[in-house]
Amino acid sequence: MLKQNNGRHFVTHGVEAQIRRQLPQWAFSAHSFEVNENISLDDLQKLKLAFEESDVSRTGYIDVKNFGHILKKCLKEPNMGNAQIHSLLKKINYSDQGRISWVEFSTYLLQQYKAKEETVRRRKQVAFNLPATVRDCGHGVTIVNIHSTHDGTVLTVREDGLVCQWSSELKPQRTKHMFKVHRRSKWATDFALMSEYNKLMIGTGDGEIQFYELSSLEPYCQISALGTIPLTLDYSYTGSDNCCFLYGDMEGCVTIILLSTAEDTLRLWNRLPKAENVPNIAIKNAVLSQKVTFVRWKVHHDWVTQ
Repeated sequence: MLKQNNGRHFVTHGVEAQIRRQLPQWAFSAHSFEVNENISLDDLQKLKLAFEESDVSRTGYIDVKNFGHILKKCLKEPNMGNAQIHSLLKKINYSDQGRISWVEFSTYLLQQYKAKEETVRRRKQVAFNLPATVRDCGHGVTIVNIHSTHDGTVLTVREDGLVCQWSSELKPQRTKHMFKVHRRSKWATDFALMSEYNKLMIGTGDGEIQFYELSSLEPYCQISALGTIPLTLDYSYTGSDNCCFLYGDMEGCVTIILLSTAEDTLRLWNRLPKAENVPNIAIKNAVLSQKVTFVRWKVHHDWVTQ
């Protein structure tokens, strides 16, 4: 049956038990020893001393009778039968001369120990079934960030502006390309969720912060002409319809924008003239509003990435 199918084959515990029931009982009657479990260093020393004491003629060998007596005494195996002793002796001394030396016995134990080590090593290896099945499942474009929503779904945004919503079991539910309406190339740098206002906020490489409806992924408004590229975004709701969002840029600055009556402010920006099909307001005009507080903090001279 194994020859009819290519690839690797494994015997599970259930199948192994079935094979044991079907094979003759004598196939598993031989007694086996585990060096690292059943035989300790003290046991080995006792065995060696017993071998030397039984070798009265000093030939380096003992007969099967003495061999069985040593096993029963030193390894505390009083119920070990003669058939098991003879079977073990044949495994160690295949010439079946009815005698065994300490070198042969210790070599057998060492080989058995190495065999078990090899078995453990092989179990740790990964087995591949061949021929392999090729599946094209890579996205190929960098994901700028991953956020979870209040309902347990997961949202990812790729660098090219592709937004993907995943279920809690990580199955894709819907995708949308945010930048497909633009003629020139645009890329996303980071995004954050404004859950209290059902908005998705994306920073772009064109120095913009764009706001989208979280439920429909439709563009809502944007703040443009930041004068720098927002590399990382964050958002916090401060209560009573007040919130803040902040971004770090390539010039080592952290910009903090505080919005009071944020829902009205966002609705006002949504009614402004559009730029590239998105209602647009420049940052210099946005900060003129009394409902907007603008803070720019020079942290260092390198990129702010988090």
